Amino acid sequence: MDGWPASFRVFISSAAVKHNSYQAIMKHLHSVCFLLLPYTCLLLCAEITPVKADTRREAEALVNWKASLADADESLGPWSMANSTSLCRWTHITCDTAGHIIELNLDRASLNGTLDKLDFSVFPHLRRLLLSYNDLYSTIPAGIGNLTSLVELDISWNQYLRGNIPRSIGQLKHLAVLRMPGLRLSGVLPEEIANLTSLEELDLE
Repeated sequence: MDGWPASFRVFISSAAVKHNSYQAIMKHLHSVCFLLLPYTCLLLCAEITPVKADTRREAEALVNWKASLADADESLGPWSMANSTSLCRWTHITCDTAGHIIELNLDRASLNGTLDKLDFSVFPHLRRLLLSYNDLYSTIPAGIGNLTSLVELDISWNQYLRGNIPRSIGQLKHLAVLRMPGLRLSGVLPEEIANLTSLEELDLE
């Protein structure tokens, strides 16, 4: 290049410097991305793992409750830990896009037993619980107040359900529909029901 014009030699040198700089930057970025990759995987796993754990807890709660019911295999046959990875395909269940249960529609499902063995606390995303026209008996557990996302609760026409409406019902701040006719309820309406500021329909007759 000694015989080339000075201005052209400067241009070539400048282009070479830019090319080398570009290569150095790309090499640096490649190294950074390589180093960040494990952390990205960890972050993704950290988001996925709790959902899987939540799903398993929901499945376990339903299977445990099913075991306490009489002759539940006919109506709740697919409810099994062997199918826990397919929870959202179980009968009577609707899930959100994250895989959490948001609806249990068990109307006329021939349920014979109590609600005592159902762990309500593992269903923080549940929005609709429909249990009408079954043979549930005993009382309504206080744990039902743990369903803090619930919008609709229908326990109507379970003629052997008795006792008081639990005070914990007042914790269901999002509840819009509450149906409990056809039960053997006793006592007075708990004052905590006044906390249900979203309530639009109340049927106790």
